[in-house]
Amino acid sequence: MTTRTLNDVEMDRLRAELGFNVLTVGAVPYIPHVVIFDLIRDYVSSTFDPTTSSTAVAAAGPATITVADATNVAQFGQYVIDTGAQQEVVTCGNIATTTFSGVFAKTHSGTYPVERESRLTLVRTILAKLTTLEDVIYRAMSQSGIKKVDEIEFFGSSGESSRLQQLTDTRTMLRRELAARVNLSAFVRQVVGVDVGGGGGGGTGYELF
Repeated sequence: MTTRTLNDVEMDRLRAELGFNVLTVGAVPYIPHVVIFDLIRDYVSSTFDPTTSSTAVAAAGPATITVADATNVAQFGQYVIDTGAQQEVVTCGNIATTTFSGVFAKTHSGTYPVERESRLTLVRTILAKLTTLEDVIYRAMSQSGIKKVDEIEFFGSSGESSRLQQLTDTRTMLRRELAARVNLSAFVRQVVGVDVGGGGGGGTGYELF
């Protein structure tokens, strides 16, 4: 059993989503290095080894899947199933050797990961949602009339513009949740939020919170 933490790509994404620069430590003479992110890497961790399943879940509802390794499977535990758009959290019901049952909200196919919920998965799932949402927002932007990019101000309030506003609101909600999970809510508001768009604190030019 090994301790797993956020990787470099995930740490860069976390910094970017919370409004901080993604420069390496070598850029310290120009941009201060925020030590708090070193602590996040160390303590947002998991000692549960992930496993996989190849059991197809063809429809939403109760199902039983077989996992490659049931070492970390516990009854009533929360498990992160699959990746990307098919990712969901399922509560383990009955256990029998290498199988467990649960109520699934999504379908699953091929070989997909199964991982016990932990501090690491709680942060990773939000980062994954934000990454996916970014692509959706950019596609929506190309289909709507944008009046001011820096403040995401739209022409009209219906159709694609309304949908784009909903997407950006969802991103704000996810960023707030991410900041709360790594205990940075107040810190981000002080260091980043006040100077959003003003060039201070690594501001990104749009409202984060």
